[in-house]
Amino acid sequence: NIRNGELKEQLKIKVSDIYITDRVYIEERNLRNYYLSKGYTNSKVSHSIKELDDGVEIVFEITEGANTVIKEIHFTGNTIISERVLKSKLGLKEVGFMRDGAYQAETLEQDKMVILNYYREHGYIDANIIDVKIDSVLNEEKSRNELTILFVIQEGAQYIFKGLDVSGCE
Repeated sequence: NIRNGELKEQLKIKVSDIYITDRVYIEERNLRNYYLSKGYTNSKVSHSIKELDDGVEIVFEITEGANTVIKEIHFTGNTIISERVLKSKLGLKEVGFMRDGAYQAETLEQDKMVILNYYREHGYIDANIIDVKIDSVLNEEKSRNELTILFVIQEGAQYIFKGLDVSGCE
């Protein structure tokens, strides 16, 4: 589903470069990371080397797997801050017009911290994300996995600064 030209743009190694085995492994990792950024969580990238008279030929073998997109994001346990506000803070987005909705596990971890920081900035220092439930459904018509993500939040009490008294100083 990803064009060859788009993949070649991700590679730093070019024709006529000196062949270094470690660089090929780095390029393999770069391609895998690119697929992850596009929501292909089950993709596999490997390579093979063919020795020629005038150098080597590197072939990257890619198994894309199904694309994984976020169909819906929901929250439970949030009574103070609305779902709309919390969604606006997230790096992960639902698939929609002009949004690919690609799922990235590392972004999910960052989003958990963003939510907690937002609560803490509003005085909810005991706020906690108890669980993140992810349900996956294969949409055969669109050939992709569609996720529903549910953040289970415990808000706790709000702490408010009531003032400061200083005594004993003259």
